[in-house]
Amino acid sequence: MQTTEDRRIASVSAQDYARVKSYLEELGAPFYDADLKRHINSTPVVDITEEVARFSGDTKDNKFYMKLEYKNRLTASVKGRPVASMVLRAVRDGSIYNKSGDKKLWIEPTSGNTGKGLAEIAKLLGVEFTAVFSRLDVSEEIRAHLDRYGAKIITVGSEYSLGDLESLAEKRGLSVAYYWSNFGGASEETQSLVTGKVAEERKKYNETTPAAVLKEVDGNFLLDKLLPLGLEASNTPIIARAEKGEFDGLKKDLFLQFPELSDPKSIVAFVCPIGNTSMVISSLLNQLGFSNVCNIQGGAKSLRTEEGVNSASSEYCPVPGASITRSSIEFVKKLVKENQEEYFTFMQYDNGENVLAHETTTGPELDQEVRAIDYVVCTFGTGGTATGLAKYFAGKKTKVLVAFPDRPVEGIRTLRGVDGLAFFKPELYARVIETNTRGIEQTLSYFGKKGLGFGPSTAVALSTAINAAKNETGKSFVIVAADGIENYESEYKNIL
Repeated sequence: MQTTEDRRIASVSAQDYARVKSYLEELGAPFYDADLKRHINSTPVVDITEEVARFSGDTKDNKFYMKLEYKNRLTASVKGRPVASMVLRAVRDGSIYNKSGDKKLWIEPTSGNTGKGLAEIAKLLGVEFTAVFSRLDVSEEIRAHLDRYGAKIITVGSEYSLGDLESLAEKRGLSVAYYWSNFGGASEETQSLVTGKVAEERKKYNETTPAAVLKEVDGNFLLDKLLPLGLEASNTPIIARAEKGEFDGLKKDLFLQFPELSDPKSIVAFVCPIGNTSMVISSLLNQLGFSNVCNIQGGAKSLRTEEGVNSASSEYCPVPGASITRSSIEFVKKLVKENQEEYFTFMQYDNGENVLAHETTTGPELDQEVRAIDYVVCTFGTGGTATGLAKYFAGKKTKVLVAFPDRPVEGIRTLRGVDGLAFFKPELYARVIETNTRGIEQTLSYFGKKGLGFGPSTAVALSTAINAAKNETGKSFVIVAADGIENYESEYKNIL
C-alpha cells in the first residue's frame, strides 16, 4: 500500500520530470525520451575533409567528418547527453528526494562540463548543487558558468608539485603563500632543503624571491585544532556539519592564522617534511569551504632529487581538469553514504546512464547523419562516450578508436589515469591509441580560424584520426568534438 510520503514523492517526481524534459526539448539539447522510445534533438555533423587535406596533406581518398558536440545547448559539450540522461532517470525513479519528499542537495565530482549541466538543471528545479574538483586550476570560464547558476565549488585533495604550482600562479597572476607544517620535527637539513627548493622554483617564474619563502603553522593551533579535526574529516566528511555553521568559529581563527585565505589572488599551500600532515590540513580546509588551498605533492620527500631524477609525478600539470584524482570521487561517495537523506550524487564515473546516453542518442544520430561510417574517434574522460558508442556499434561495420594524449590535456585522461575506472572497456574498442600532443596549439589555431572552435581534447582526437588514416584508403572517419574552445579561452588566449 502506497504511503502518503510515497504519493507525494510520485507527484513531485512526475512534475519535475515533465519540467526537465520540456526544458531539454525547448533548449534543443539531445536526450532519449523513454516515453516515446526515441532520441530527441541532435548535434550537427560537418564534412571537414577539405580542411584536413589542407592541414595535413594527402588524405588518400579518406573522408573526415566532425560531430559538433560543443553545439549541444546543455553544457556546450558532449557531457550534456549523460547529464540529461542521469537527471531524467534519477527524477523519474525518485532517488533525488528524501523520505519527506524534499529534494536532496546535489554534489558531484567533476572536471567541469558535467558540473555545468547539473548546475543548470539544479537551478531549474530549485536544488542546491556543489561541484567537487580535485584541482585548483579549473578554467575561469567553467567557474564563471557554475557561479552564474548558483553552484558551490569545493576542491578536495588538490596536490601539486612545486613547479606546477608556481607555473599555475604565474599564468593566473596569483601569489603562493607556503606554510610549513613541521609536525613531528624535521632536521635542519630537511628544513633547509625545503626552503631552498621553494626559493629555487620561485626564481624560475619571478624575478625576485621574497626573503621568507615559508611561514610556520602555529604549533599549538596545529596540534589542538587542525590535526584532530583533520583526521576526523579524513574518515568522515564534515561538509554537512560545516554547511550548518558548526565550524564558523574555527573559520574565523583560520583567517587569523592564514590571512591569505581571504585574498582571491592568493593560493595557500601546505608543506610537510614527513607523513601526510599537509594533505590532512588542506583537505580539512577544503571541506570548510576554502577553495584556494592545496598541498605540495609528497611533502619534503618529493622535493629530493634521487639519481638525478625528480620524483614528482608527470601526471600533475597546470591545466584545468588534467588530473581528477580518486580523492574527489571517494570523498563524494563517502559523504553521500553517510548523509543519505541530505545528499545525492549522480556519480557519473559508475552511473550506467553515462554510457546509455551515447548508446541511445549519439550512436543512432551518427547512423542517420553519416552513411557507412568506418571509424568513430573519441577521447576518454569518464568513458561514457567511448563505451556507449562501442556498445551501439557492436556487430556493425563501424569501429571505435579511443584516443589518449601522451601528456595531460584538459578534461580527458592519459592511459595512466584510467586504471580501475568502471567504464574503461578496451575489449570493446577497435583500438586504443596514444597520441603525441605537441601540435595541439597549431591544430586549435588552424581549425579555429576556419570556424571550428573545438577544444584541446578534440585536437587530440583529430590528430589520432589523421594518423590512423595514413594506413587507410577510401575510409570514413567521424571525430567526436567533445567540447568547445570557449571553456579554455583564458588558457589558450595566445592562439585565439
